[in-house]
Amino acid sequence: MPTSVAVGGARASSARLPAVSVVICTRNRASSLARTLDAIGALDLPDLAAPAELIVVDNGSTDETQQIVDAFRARAPLPVAYVYEGRPGLAAARNAGILHAEHEVILFTDDDCLPARDWLLTTLRLFSSDLLQVVGGRVELYNPDHLGLSVKTSLVEDRLRSVGGLLGFVHGANLAFGRPVVDRIGWFDVRFGAGTYLKSAEDTEFVYRAFRAGLPVLYKPDLVVWHDHGRSGVRDWMRLTRGYCRGIGGMTMKHVMIGRTDLVRMVYWDIRTACREWRAAPRNWRLPLSRLSILTGAVRFVLSSSWRRPT
Repeated sequence: MPTSVAVGGARASSARLPAVSVVICTRNRASSLARTLDAIGALDLPDLAAPAELIVVDNGSTDETQQIVDAFRARAPLPVAYVYEGRPGLAAARNAGILHAEHEVILFTDDDCLPARDWLLTTLRLFSSDLLQVVGGRVELYNPDHLGLSVKTSLVEDRLRSVGGLLGFVHGANLAFGRPVVDRIGWFDVRFGAGTYLKSAEDTEFVYRAFRAGLPVLYKPDLVVWHDHGRSGVRDWMRLTRGYCRGIGGMTMKHVMIGRTDLVRMVYWDIRTACREWRAAPRNWRLPLSRLSILTGAVRFVLSSSWRRPT
């Protein structure tokens, strides 16, 4: 394990910092969740002037997830809440976490991530002067044998300035925002994300709405988690990439149907880049094939009666 998540976090003074609710959504990943909770327990924590809490949202698990959370609660250095959300889908689970959060800053990570020891304090510092922003952090690959997907390793701070840079700009595995953001743009759209037909894009679609509303969308590399996603090999790559593309297609169609066409250009450039890479390595037919899932997601969104429901 990286030294940044070693056990034994110190308490730091943070009298002027906001309070934060850490939210982890999980489904049938009890063993990886246990490791994530151990990393949470090792975080450097603020003093009582800036309280923190942990909310674990169980999205319909049938394994020992609740027992893992109960065991951690007994030794945790911060308040821990277990929330059961039976409605399938990561967006529904994220919304349940927000609903039960008591503090001004919402900080998400995944049940297969290991936050750096200063992860919480860094978040508090980033939101000390402005809650009306969306901040994504660095997502490092925990195991170098895993696929280099679902990560972002840039060490350069950045701000989203156009829709063309939306894909991969920030990741839901390391995402924070102030509660006023939800008041401004609404909740996560429950038609997207793992556990739904569209598979993904609940985080990207949320960030897109924040950007369109004129809110700062920032990338901060000092905010770090390590992603131990366990995916390797061609099948995993294809499954994950198809899922991402399906979500992108559905997200694009959602906004086209309400008169927003800027995402179409984003999709065009993504497909063009994939085709350029394919021409450079024509044997890698999986690149263009995976992009067909964009069309699948768009068509499925149109055909589903759920598209008529407001977000």
